[in-house]
Parts: sequence; C-alpha cells; structure tokens
Amino acid sequence: MNLVASFTSEQSAPPIEQLGAPLLATRNARTFDFARGEVADSEWISGGNPDPRAEKRRTVRFGLNAKPLAGTDLTVSADYVSTRINEPIVEFPLVTPAIEGAFPERFTRGANGQLLQIDGRPLNFAKSARKHLRWGASYVRPIGAVEPWLKSTPMRTYSNEAEARAAAAPGTMVAMVQPGTAMARRLENLSSRLYFSLYHIWQLQDDVLLRDGLPVLDLLDGSAIDLLGGTRRHRVEAQAGIFNKGLGARATLDWQSGTRVRGAGGKAGDLAFSDRTAVNIQLFANLADRFGGTEAPDWLKGTRLTFAITNLFNTRFRVRDRAGATPLSYQPTFLDPIGRSVSLGLRKIF
Repeated sequence: MNLVASFTSEQSAPPIEQLGAPLLATRNARTFDFARGEVADSEWISGGNPDPRAEKRRTVRFGLNAKPLAGTDLTVSADYVSTRINEPIVEFPLVTPAIEGAFPERFTRGANGQLLQIDGRPLNFAKSARKHLRWGASYVRPIGAVEPWLKSTPMRTYSNEAEARAAAAPGTMVAMVQPGTAMARRLENLSSRLYFSLYHIWQLQDDVLLRDGLPVLDLLDGSAIDLLGGTRRHRVEAQAGIFNKGLGARATLDWQSGTRVRGAGGKAGDLAFSDRTAVNIQLFANLADRFGGTEAPDWLKGTRLTFAITNLFNTRFRVRDRAGATPLSYQPTFLDPIGRSVSLGLRKIF
C-alpha cells in the first residue's frame, strides 16, 4: 500500500501561439447569443493576444494505491486533487450574459442589440478552483513467456509525462518511450499481457471568477464557459486490451453525465445537455513480429498495420431548451462534425 501527499506551486507563461498568432477575422461565424436567445451570424476575431499574464497554479494531491491480492497485479487506487489557479489563461469562452458583463469591451452590438462582433482572443480570468476524486481499479496479467524482471512489474501508460508523474507513487520509475523506437518495440514484445481498468471521476468543485468583484460561476451548477455546457459531475473511463506476439487490440469506453446551463434568457430558457457514451476500438499488428521477427525482411521491420473505429455507436451530445427544441448552434453535428470515423493506417519506421 502506498500513500501519497504532495503540494506543487508553479507559474506558467502563456504559450507562444496565444501571444503571437496572426489575427484572423471570420465573418458570419454562427454563435448562440444567450442574452437574446438566438443564433447570431457575427464577426469573430481570433489570433494572438500579447496582454495575458502568467498563470499561477497550486495543486494539492492525496493518493492511495493498494494491491489487495498478493501475486496478482490488481491495483486499487484513489486520488483527490485540488487545484487553484490565479489568472488562468483561457481561450475565449461561451457568449453568456455573465461573460459579456465581465468583458464588455470584447463585444460589439448594433442599435437593435444584435451581436455584430466578438473579440475571441485568449484572456485571463481572475481565479479558478477545481477539486475531483478519481478512484477505480486496474488488472494486468502477463501472457506467455515474459522476462522474470517484468513479470511482477506493473506497467501503465499515460498521455503525457506530467500525468504519469502525478499518478505515480514516490520512488516509481517513469520512463517516457517514443512510439516506434527500438525501445518501444522491445517493451511491446516483452509485455505481452491482458489488461482491464475501470475508473470513476467525481468532480467535486469547478468554480471560475471572471474578474474581481463579480459573482463566482459554478460550472457544476448551471454556469458554462464553453459549448459543451459546463462541467460534467461524473465521468467513467473503462478500457480493456490484449497484446501478444505483435498483435494487439484495445477497446475504451468513456461515459459523461449530463449537465444544464441555467438562465440562458430569451426564448431558449435553460439548456439541458444529455449524457454521452463513446466507445473506441483499435486493432494493430507489428508485421515484422508476425513474419520472421529478427529475421524478417528489412521492408517489414518497423511496419505496423492499424485498424480503428472512433465513436463506434456514433453518439453525440444532445441539447434541448425548455420547449424541447435544439438551438441551431447546438445541433449534434455542429458540436461533433465527425461522429463515427473508421481508419486504416500503415506506418513504416525507417
């Protein structure tokens, strides 16, 4: 059993793209205007903004990792994370009365109140605070012959180094391996295994203060700063996969609970956002491992064939106003233009 307690404080400068990207004016950009309860075709200004200040982030984490069954790579874990940011740097948010009241200089309206132009360049909010609890379990079982040192070694994969180090217990070795490299292929061949994981993320707090002196926006209870309708309180992530002798399969499931934006105003009233379940499937084969291994022809070495289906059931968020209608900007295909996608890939590392 491992118990982890950590505190970090850091200051981050704005990314260079947010500071110096060229200005772009997009005419007739469709935006849902909450103040008038209608879709407006307005001019949207995007690009860099030299004014944002560095954000200051403080994170407190308490974590528990336990292996309840000796000799079995079953891991039960729970992590509580509290993050507070002063002057967070954000992309321009949703056009709500609260946003317009905090940043009136970013909006231009006509004599009749129609929205004409939005300055959508990045900016600083005053503060933000988030708390969440992530808990669940994972199980890994080696398949076939595995080197002795690797049999009892639990291996986890993460999207980036920061995520991996945040989830790791003190003293855990974190190795960042570039896909397609010799080391990556060796680890894949050594780590033939079956794995399952199931995690629940419970969002406990997500507050934003736009400017000092204004009310705090609760993104878990009716406020929103993006098109997806605030923050989902619950999220479930599940994955299962198998890798053996160059062949692999992976399936993931991501469920997010519904949410609601209150006080939209106009004819729309409150907007209700549905929950959503997305299922992804990926199959792949390292051709050299299947046809000769180290004796495979040179043209097969470093070659991978991949077949993937993203959003298998073509699910999208559904949005309804108090009359049961969906505003134009919230049509499912506007929120997610792609939906289901099927891809076949052939990669060769030289």
